[in-house]
Amino acid sequence: MSRRLLLLGAPVVLATMLFGCNGDSGDSQPPVTTENGNEAPTEFEVARDALYQELDSYGANIGVLPDDVRDDLLASCRALDEFAASDDVDDICAAIEQAIADGDPGLIDLVLNELAALTAK
Repeated sequence: MSRRLLLLGAPVVLATMLFGCNGDSGDSQPPVTTENGNEAPTEFEVARDALYQELDSYGANIGVLPDDVRDDLLASCRALDEFAASDDVDDICAAIEQAIADGDPGLIDLVLNELAALTAK
């Protein structure tokens, strides 16, 4: 009986060794996908894209934002520091602040380009 269990168990152990141990630490997980099979955006991409869309929606009205909206925009920008290089984020946030202070939609267009090119660390 024990010989039979050994013979039946050997393929399971072998399969586990071959397919279960691929040399990594087990921390890597497959990318999360959406219902249509596309890879789901990362937390960074969601935050960056939300800031991009909000800035884009203000456009020419960038100089007349209420203080609370201005503060929210800058807080959203500074939150990107968690994901991307600090110097790049600082430059983008400073440019947003300057565009708001000067009422300069042209500067916001430049910021949008920089924001779109911003990548995670």
